[in-house]
Amino acid sequence: MGRSGLRNQGIAAQRSAKIRSRPPTKSQLRNLMMTYLKNMGGYKHSQLKAKTFAEIQGLYERQKMVIDDFKPMDSDD
Repeated sequence: MGRSGLRNQGIAAQRSAKIRSRPPTKSQLRNLMMTYLKNMGGYKHSQLKAKTFAEIQGLYERQKMVIDDFKPMDSDD
């Protein structure tokens, strides 16, 4: 492989790294939050699909806080 082949590989690697480091789109975030709420919050898809991004985000943050604040009964705290 010549110099141009190595340079093209480097450019392709930079391009793919840039694509992977992009933040998720609003649609991708909505899908991630809906999946979390279905698995952890006990919501059904039909309950979530009619809600807006802001409503789902509110439900997600509330459920995340409940999970994060959970303390097992046998803990000393």
